[in-house]
Amino acid sequence: MLATLSLSAVVMAQQSLPPPSPDFVRGLQVMREDGNRTQTIESFALKAKTGDVDAVLAMFVPEARASEGDDEIRKYISKNIIPFFSAYEKLHNYSYIEPRTMPDGRTGYRYYTYFVNSQSGKTPFDIIIMEVNGMYLIANFNARGCIKGKHPICD
Repeated sequence: MLATLSLSAVVMAQQSLPPPSPDFVRGLQVMREDGNRTQTIESFALKAKTGDVDAVLAMFVPEARASEGDDEIRKYISKNIIPFFSAYEKLHNYSYIEPRTMPDGRTGYRYYTYFVNSQSGKTPFDIIIMEVNGMYLIANFNARGCIKGKHPICD
């Protein structure tokens, strides 16, 4: 009898809860989207670590590929991105994220983050992620070191 009464109280309490606010629902959506963008960054780093130039190239937005040309981007990947991620072990758990609007009006997110490696601890970089046809792709990548005010953990 007591178990039935307790269960009834729980059911009644659940029925009287107000619906979640739109801000709360949007917050959950942003967290899920952030997780997907973070997975994109991790995939990019892992592909670079393995030296797969074409797989890294495929992760760039079509506009960057069209404006720069695949051959130029391949050279940049080979010379800069693959060596940069050669010591990659995992993404650091810190990211400073800024919404970005590109010159053509498209929007994305700039992540100021780090990757962890056993040689130097953490290595800062920043990367712009955009959604294109339901997929997250790379619009820009910079390995220029710590950016004051964006990368708080600088050695």
